[in-house]
Amino acid sequence: NFIIPAVGEGDGLIRRASGQTHIDGCLHPLSAGAYVPGGIDCFGSAVSDDDPLTAEINEVGDFSRESSGITLTFNWQRGDYEFVNIIDYTKVEKYYYEDTDGTPARTFEFYQDVDSWQLSEEFRVHWEGETSRWVAGLYYLHIEGDYGSGVTLPESLAFSISNEYSNETDSWAVFAQGEWDLSPDLTLIAGIRYTDDEKDASFEPAGCEFAIFGDPDCSLLLLPLLGFAGTSVQELGYDLNRSEDEISGVLELDYHLNEDVMWYGKITR
Repeated sequence: NFIIPAVGEGDGLIRRASGQTHIDGCLHPLSAGAYVPGGIDCFGSAVSDDDPLTAEINEVGDFSRESSGITLTFNWQRGDYEFVNIIDYTKVEKYYYEDTDGTPARTFEFYQDVDSWQLSEEFRVHWEGETSRWVAGLYYLHIEGDYGSGVTLPESLAFSISNEYSNETDSWAVFAQGEWDLSPDLTLIAGIRYTDDEKDASFEPAGCEFAIFGDPDCSLLLLPLLGFAGTSVQELGYDLNRSEDEISGVLELDYHLNEDVMWYGKITR
């Protein structure tokens, strides 16, 4: 008898079994291999030991993430005015791969990767009057990212699908806010902000293959089965641009009943 793995009765641990045990288990209509306690692994693969933490896989999983960044803050005081400038740069690279099926057979694998960076800057000026406090400034944000993901099914099915997409964001804003002490206990706060945001996004189906069924690009069988039509994004990809602007603000009235209690009313947008 050739050696193949089976699952010990009732304990869910992988055991070695004879060829006949393998055949009997795989003939069962509800056989799900090593995923069901008492079942048989029908992939015909051997295991190195009986340790439940031992895995027999065709590819070793991988998860790596590297991030770096720097933030610079500058402060200037000129008379009654304080100037603040904050600059931030961040970069992230990530790769993730897993042998999802957990067997030596190439049954189901998944990957994901990210390469992204951002740069932002905020400039503010603060000043005070006898009964007022003010802040005004500018803000800018730029983000670029390239991303990918995909799956691979059994080699015998000649099936795989992978997607590549990217996103670029440019956002800027101008803002101002003031606080006025109407009395020792009553303060009025009002602020306004204008934001402009633009995004460029693209998606490209880097590959889809279902060759064993005569569907080399997945357009005949797989994608229609999943509900995608011939003009779907999954087949054609996209290249989009979206731009929006918005005005937001705040209006608030604070009443200090005492040192520990404050009543306030606030409207925001």
